[in-house]
Amino acid sequence: MDDTRATGFGGVRRWPTPHSRTWMSEFLESVARDRNAIAVVAIGSSVRSDVRSEDLNVVVLCSNWTAFTTHAPIEVDLRASTPRPSVRRSGGATTFSLG
Repeated sequence: MDDTRATGFGGVRRWPTPHSRTWMSEFLESVARDRNAIAVVAIGSSVRSDVRSEDLNVVVLCSNWTAFTTHAPIEVDLRASTPRPSVRRSGGATTFSLG
């Protein structure tokens, strides 16, 4: 299911199935109310132009990934992760990042 127009889902260009698109819409509505969720990021071939894709890859950044219990349809590869802050000092500059 190719859709190169802006979808409102962060640049997802192709949906594996109509069900995956419906599921993502419902998932984003529910995760917006979830205080554990920090960000939802679509990655992989479904967000790139001119690449064939069979599934949708989604990463959810959470305050506590073990509390994330959402289940996705088979065509959606859903992963949760808790970012860990890191501090790097180099040449007098300090950089903070989540990684």
